Amino acid sequence: MSEAFSALMNRRLTELPAEQLRPYLTFLRTWLRAPQLEYIRQAHADHGADWPFKDRYHVTQGRGVREALREAGYPDAELPTGSWDDYYIQLVEIVAGLRPDPTAPAAGAHP
Repeated sequence: MSEAFSALMNRRLTELPAEQLRPYLTFLRTWLRAPQLEYIRQAHADHGADWPFKDRYHVTQGRGVREALREAGYPDAELPTGSWDDYYIQLVEIVAGLRPDPTAPAAGAHP
């Protein structure tokens, strides 16, 4: 499952343009706390790409992330698939430093 799941998550992330991703990442950078981020990093280290499902993060803490995004004014309806389930994992991985941030300026780029 890891390779196929990783490929799907990578593909889903490319569906969101940087201008759409920025506010989600900005919100999660303030909402996610250091202990949550460390938990995500450790779960990823222990289980690789399958981490959200190996330790039930998706149905426990992940539910909280999805609800927080909705409550912050980011409804599922604005997403290509219509569900945060398909995108929030990649966003928390970006915030936790486990994935590159596609909204970050390219190295050597001038603002």
